[in-house]
Amino acid sequence: MKTIAFIKKFFIATALLSISIVVNAGNFDVDGCFGCNGETYDIGFSVNYKINGIDDANGFLYFGEGSGGKQYLYFMMSEEFIDTTYAPNKKKVSEINTTNTDYYFEGDADKAFSSTYKADSPKPKFRTFEEILGSDKFGNSKNNEPFVVKHDNVTYKLEIDLLSCIGEDGSSVSNDACKGEKDNSEVVYESAGYDKTGYKKGGEGSYDGSHPSAIISEIATSMEYNVANNREDDGTFNTKHSLQHTSDNWLMYIGYEFEFNSNIFGDLDSLTKDNISNYLALGDSHASPAKRNSEGTTIIERCDPECLPPTDIPEPTSFAIFALGIIGLSLSRRQVKLS
Repeated sequence: MKTIAFIKKFFIATALLSISIVVNAGNFDVDGCFGCNGETYDIGFSVNYKINGIDDANGFLYFGEGSGGKQYLYFMMSEEFIDTTYAPNKKKVSEINTTNTDYYFEGDADKAFSSTYKADSPKPKFRTFEEILGSDKFGNSKNNEPFVVKHDNVTYKLEIDLLSCIGEDGSSVSNDACKGEKDNSEVVYESAGYDKTGYKKGGEGSYDGSHPSAIISEIATSMEYNVANNREDDGTFNTKHSLQHTSDNWLMYIGYEFEFNSNIFGDLDSLTKDNISNYLALGDSHASPAKRNSEGTTIIERCDPECLPPTDIPEPTSFAIFALGIIGLSLSRRQVKLS
């Protein structure tokens, strides 16, 4: 009986040791939200946007590693360049009275639903949901500036659409349903990825050359997250104006999250601004319209740990669980000797 009791406790201790290995692997939920589920992005770079009139407009590039050798990337664009806000119509800002509750939350002049776009032009405008569907993307093949990933001597050139519009079964959807002018409860809004058919106005992800599915297993964006977490009870989504003033689950930043099905970027701790070009090139962050004109992006420097996300639910460290396993094993042996 003593032997059986010892074996039971030994297996419990072994299980705890196994848990330590699992916890040591990164935790990732590819949903388009940066750090919302305690994702363990360990490496961060600041990305400078060269924007007219703004000296320090930063975006960020993050890397993490999960179980099975998978690696993760999150690219967060500068909010000085683009965000997720929109209004009913692309009216000139000067044409709309601040008491208009279609454009300003509760008529508050400080709470416009849409940021001011084309702010450098003589006639700044509001931005619409249709423009988000029709234009915004990561990488711009038309300008020959795609998002580039390099792996095993193969160069993958991608254009990732921020948000596309398809039917639940993958079928095409009317423009009116996409724009929310008709019932959109059965419309699927998600990133077009690189090969899905999306909204007809630029809503198609694309690639040039080798098929990206060889390295990428999942993509999600911040607008995809916003839609998924802010549908009404009947399944419809508000395309009239953005919900940052009424929802706790509205992301203001434009972000693209990737799951790579293997080790693409090598030892993440060894990544620097000087060698990162061996693995990727950001290309053009395209938005039309944008808040201000961008003349390009530059990866500046490592910014971790200061720029990394907090974890929502603190997890026990591998060392703590390992120690707990050793203690359990030690106590079980001590108990056998005393018996």
